[in-house]
Amino acid sequence: IGVRLVGSEMCIRDSYNIAMKEKRELLRFNVDIVNHCNLNCISCGHFSPLAKKEFLDPTEFEADCKRLNILTGGQIERLELMGGEPLLHPYLLDIMHIARKYFRGQINICTNGILVTEMSEEFFKVCSELDIAIAITLYPIKLNWQKIEELITKNKVNLIKVSTKNHNRRIWFKNHRDLSGNQNIETNFKKCRWGNNCIILEHGRLATCVMPFKTTYYNQYYKVDTFKISKSDSISIYEAENISEILEFLSKPISACRYCLPDNDEMIEWKVSNKQIEEWS
Repeated sequence: IGVRLVGSEMCIRDSYNIAMKEKRELLRFNVDIVNHCNLNCISCGHFSPLAKKEFLDPTEFEADCKRLNILTGGQIERLELMGGEPLLHPYLLDIMHIARKYFRGQINICTNGILVTEMSEEFFKVCSELDIAIAITLYPIKLNWQKIEELITKNKVNLIKVSTKNHNRRIWFKNHRDLSGNQNIETNFKKCRWGNNCIILEHGRLATCVMPFKTTYYNQYYKVDTFKISKSDSISIYEAENISEILEFLSKPISACRYCLPDNDEMIEWKVSNKQIEEWS
């Protein structure tokens, strides 16, 4: 039990894995249990400011976890319960119990920290009993760290502080997109910080990054068809014959890679999104 500080941008990632695209030995994946957020950062990589209010159905989550348990034997590298803001989920405790029921390995709740001090005693008890860490991304906002750390110590919960560049200043990062989709997918995937690292599970499918699922919010909000995503950009956990097939798929580029500009990440002033379309271009 304790506090760890790790480096990250959009999800917890090990720096030595950023440029690697080898087939993984164990599955690591993220699940956005809430699509919307109570912070709504400008240029959010998950497009959360554009998402409708929606919570993952625990029944669906359990079905997907059960299938992945069959495929993996229950042994995974890491599962991150994310968002949006996961602490907004009305059935968060159920989600946590389901996650630990089916998986051995590291499980984190990735939060912006705003709601941590408002969580129930039962929440902290479940975190401790199920060995689920609270991972707080260090956004350039004020949090009551004294109270947070008192709760963490009192309840014997693991706390991970996820650093971002210049989090002690109002500096943020923007991932530019090529809306024409004319980029080379192999080159982009090789350079990408997300591919095969920030793997997403959504509605029974796994994708190597957020693009196949989260760009839907952009298309829906602005009523456009800019990001053309197909089923070939993700893999069904129900159709795959084994975990090796899934891990092989996740280690390779996808068609959606053509929209990314991994060399053009920009440091910008952090602020709350005003949902201008230019934030994601």
